[in-house]
Amino acid sequence: MKPAVIIPALLATLTLACAGTASAEPQRLAYGDLDLSSAAGARTLDVRIARIARTLCNHHIGLDQAHCERGIRQEALSTLPAPARTEYVATRQYRASARVQASTS
Repeated sequence: MKPAVIIPALLATLTLACAGTASAEPQRLAYGDLDLSSAAGARTLDVRIARIARTLCNHHIGLDQAHCERGIRQEALSTLPAPARTEYVATRQYRASARVQASTS
């Protein structure tokens, strides 16, 4: 079985505005098929997390939905095992610094 993490439908770290999440089922975030040290793998993980966040936060609107989705993203990334999270963060930091350098050149 490929590695995956389970994201609880109701997250204790979110405010009460997000506590009424529509889905009572935990969501499975598969990442074992991704190379998180590559930009493509990190982007694919972002897409998967965004899809889960939209599903879990679909009853919120406006800023409440944005806040809920941000909380889901934080929770998803925090549940990744340390090696996978480290690869992902390093890839994201590299891409961000490359964008800054490109914009200042």
